[in-house]
Amino acid sequence: MDSGSIARRTQLLRPPHGGSARVRIGSFEFVVETVRGGVVLLVLDGKEARKWFLGLSPHDELAVEPTVPQHPLRLVLRDRVALAPGAALHGYVAVPLQPSVLLVRAGKVLGTIAGVQTDALAAEWSDEEGAVVLRTLVNFHHRIPQHADPFAVVAPMVLHNHSEAMIHPTELPLRLRSEDLRELRKRLIAAPRRLQCADGSAWSETVRPWRTGVAT
Repeated sequence: MDSGSIARRTQLLRPPHGGSARVRIGSFEFVVETVRGGVVLLVLDGKEARKWFLGLSPHDELAVEPTVPQHPLRLVLRDRVALAPGAALHGYVAVPLQPSVLLVRAGKVLGTIAGVQTDALAAEWSDEEGAVVLRTLVNFHHRIPQHADPFAVVAPMVLHNHSEAMIHPTELPLRLRSEDLRELRKRLIAAPRRLQCADGSAWSETVRPWRTGVAT
């Protein structure tokens, strides 16, 4: 399978004994090898190879899925943004997700076998949050990016400056949930959200839930 856009979930085929099967998705390559007594999973990202040894039943299947990180996100803007007092800015950012290998049986996900770490998400402690946050560099787009990474979600957002001063945000908070994601035209899209700044520094986030019946 070639790299490029992927469905919400991509199956990893289990080859016959002694064989191997490869799938490339974006910058990651997933290799499944059937060996004596089990299965070996290799994940390569061009820098290192991670290996898992798996004991699976004959009915078990493997699948890859982009998953929402467990920690809050901090979007570090590559582009310069300025908001006049009382003004708003509409745009989009492509946010990296975590590639996860899932165990599937009879169409039901039984659990996560491997959560693959990505260099695009840098974990650090935040005194403000009192928790770990994940920082990631993003570009701000005025239209939906056409070439988003397959392990990324496009987040539509409106930035509101409710303060009385000009602001130049360099970093924005973002919280994602699995239920926020929808697959539209082979691209993952997050529920639209408003980020509002009332005092010139702190941001509050309001997510507009998807309407029931939205096609995915």
